[in-house]
Amino acid sequence: NDDMVGGYIGTKISPGVGQVVFHLFASNTVFSDSALGNGLLIDAPTSTSGIYNLNMSGSWAANSQQGDVLIKNSGTGNVDGITITSGRFYSSNNDAMHFGSNVNNVTISDSSICGTNSSYTNIYVESGDSGYNIHHNRMSKACDQSQSNAGTGINISGSNNKIIISD
Repeated sequence: NDDMVGGYIGTKISPGVGQVVFHLFASNTVFSDSALGNGLLIDAPTSTSGIYNLNMSGSWAANSQQGDVLIKNSGTGNVDGITITSGRFYSSNNDAMHFGSNVNNVTISDSSICGTNSSYTNIYVESGDSGYNIHHNRMSKACDQSQSNAGTGINISGSNNKIIISD
């Protein structure tokens, strides 16, 4: 259990050359509140970095200037198996959740995603991803007392495979 208030990045998971992060469980924690950058940043920055089977439940990120959650694969390593359940992601000044290319097998369920800047989206998935299951999330105009101004609820960009979106 942690509480990150302010700072540039609230919580960062970014294994180096030849390193792997796997089977991480984050439960009922605050990734960030009021970060100047991203609230939660997950990235495989090298071709030999790996991130596998992360499970985040009941967690929070809010008021992030560059997005509450950014998950990417900037080094063409492996990012595979991210589960976000019962999360709260509020008042982002960018996309609330942004998934870069080659981020695979992601589940986002039973979460509240609200208050995103009107020029952005609640959930943005870049081209080149596979295996997304986005279901039973709350992205209404008002969500847990937070106003939602998002231009788009969910944006799936370009060529992706095996994407399921349901209520």
